[in-house]
Amino acid sequence: METLTINASNAALTEAQFYDICRQNEGLHSEMTAQGDLIVMPPVGSLSGDREMLLGAKV
Repeated sequence: METLTINASNAALTEAQFYDICRQNEGLHSEMTAQGDLIVMPPVGSLSGDREMLLGAKV
């Protein structure tokens, strides 16, 4: 899966609205840029998830 960027600048989402979107889609990592773009990233795959787990265990 690839990262999806949505131009949401005309929607003028409030922080509360963005929070609601994130809560309704907890399986995805979402970010809002300063320009108003909504960036949605797929869940971490097994290979990179394993790497993150190993790094986290070393801390």
